[in-house]
Parts: sequence; C-alpha cells; structure tokens
Amino acid sequence: MLRILRPGIAFAQVDINISTPAIRNLRASLTSRFGSLKGFYSRGSLGENKRGYVEIRDESGLGLKEKGDLRRLAGAENADRKALYLEILRANNLDTQFLSEVEKIFANNWKSKAVPGSWIQSDDDKWRRK
Repeated sequence: MLRILRPGIAFAQVDINISTPAIRNLRASLTSRFGSLKGFYSRGSLGENKRGYVEIRDESGLGLKEKGDLRRLAGAENADRKALYLEILRANNLDTQFLSEVEKIFANNWKSKAVPGSWIQSDDDKWRRK
C-alpha cells in the first residue's frame, strides 16, 4: 500500500498490487507482449518515459515492417498501461485526479526492470541508456 500526497489534498492510499479480473487481464496482456517488445528495448528503439509509458526513441536501422510493428506494439502497450492505471484507481476507489501519481509509481517500477540497452527518462527529462 502506497500513500499519495497532493498539495491541498489529504493523502490517499493506493494498493498497486490489488487484483480484479480486469487488472489480471491487463497484466497478462502486458506480460504476453513483452517478448515482442524486448528486442526493440535492447536495440535502443524503445524506452521507458518518466510518466510510466513506453516511448519510441530511435527507429534508425529498422525496416518498414519493423517500424510498423514497433509503432503498433508501443501503442498497444501504452493503451494497456493506461487502462491498468485507471483500473487500479477504480479498484482503490480513487478519483482520476491521482492518475499522474499512479503513473509515476509505475514509471519507477518499469524503469527499474528495464532491459539493458533500453532508454530511461529521468525526472529532469534527460534520457540515458540503461
């Protein structure tokens, strides 16, 4: 259970490990897609941004089909991540005003587990390779 504090708002507790059927389905979707994303992370084509989403960083060296695959996969990944964050808020009975805090919690988690060679965005907007 994590506590979120916003100026002028009492802190809220969010359980990011909460489980509902929707959350389990989203986590399964993210897990199953990882194998397709891993190569793009390793090549430096894909990175983890500071908001908890994947970001395309470098498409050089990719063929037309690979670029299409990367864009499709990144879009699906980000859609599932946002749905997961929103579902976690719902399951914790929290308003969407706390979305950015949940995104930040997950951003730190995704970055800590990032594949070596992938891009990581720090809180000061700078990108580095892991």
